[in-house]
Amino acid sequence: MSIKKTRLIVLYCSIIILLMISGIYLIAPIYQFICKNTEYFNLFWNFFFNFNFLDSYFNFKENIILKVNFYINVSNDLPWACAIDLKHGYCNIGEPILRTIKISNQCDKSITAIALVDIVPNEFKGYFNKQQCFCFEPIRLYPWETIYLPIIFNVLPDLYYDFQFGLSKSVVILYSFIRIGW
Repeated sequence: MSIKKTRLIVLYCSIIILLMISGIYLIAPIYQFICKNTEYFNLFWNFFFNFNFLDSYFNFKENIILKVNFYINVSNDLPWACAIDLKHGYCNIGEPILRTIKISNQCDKSITAIALVDIVPNEFKGYFNKQQCFCFEPIRLYPWETIYLPIIFNVLPDLYYDFQFGLSKSVVILYSFIRIGW
């Protein structure tokens, strides 16, 4: 191989190495320029260097949606017909939610029952603030009587900080009616 070819190969290799090194030093300012002009810089910076980034990055005045599914379960020995005004709906975190349950006694005897509530997934139970609910209180219906019971609750904004909320943005609220007397 001639000296000219060797010098040419060394020159090309040194140019490639120089371009690679300069590319490494140039990629940081280019990346910083792109990220500062988009939202990605704030997300990256706050994730690694600021653990309270949710306060500044997410505004609770905006709509943060939670899907809420209501189900009603009536025990077999209870001749009641129950219905809720909206079984599946969406709510904003922090705003009060109003639902109405219609309960009808479909027999000729007075019946007393109690309602139990369950929230699934279990991790979300602490974030539901019941403002008005008939749970755990005896409900007495006379023969063929129909009543409407309101449920008012809100979801606390602290739910958004829970890791589980990112995995499941859907909650099931189950009301179970159990007979406790005639």
